[in-house]
Amino acid sequence: VVAFGGENITDQLVLKTLGLVDQQVFFTLTDYISKKESQSVIALFGQILDEGADVTEFVNSLTLHFRNLLLAKLGLGSEQFLELPQVYLEKYQKACQSFQETDLLRMLKIVQGLGANIKISDPKISTEIVLLRLVKLDQSVKIEELLSRLKESDSPPGNISSSQAPESRPSQIKGSGPVKASQPLEVRHG
Repeated sequence: VVAFGGENITDQLVLKTLGLVDQQVFFTLTDYISKKESQSVIALFGQILDEGADVTEFVNSLTLHFRNLLLAKLGLGSEQFLELPQVYLEKYQKACQSFQETDLLRMLKIVQGLGANIKISDPKISTEIVLLRLVKLDQSVKIEELLSRLKESDSPPGNISSSQAPESRPSQIKGSGPVKASQPLEVRHG
């Protein structure tokens, strides 16, 4: 670091020299993700790379960031679990409010998978794809909430939507019998 900065060593110089990313960037990134701002996410990632960050280090730090958000959401955002200064603990407490616990868990799993994937494919493109997946990820919906929404709708019993055309109903598909109540209903988001 001294070879690059001489006697004037700053935090920014250390981060740049080591290919690391400033912690604040991850809060900005997750803010863009929560607001579904695809262009801002990709632009920020491009800026991070332009400043000399290492993609692998970025992905490792992003994984840790989502872990910290999840722990904060679980009420485990203390110095004991996160091993961070108080100023960051407060930022995690605030930032985790933009996400549901299940969404953070899904995001963490996606980013963690990226860590293995960048070793076998183009790291930049793989990271951009994952960042866009995080932006486009649908919010988790509890089954009770979904059922409540269905009950509140004005659609007749047995129909999910009154505007649904008869041809598109499973019971009307040629060769299929009536849909049985015992068949599981699969609800997917993202």
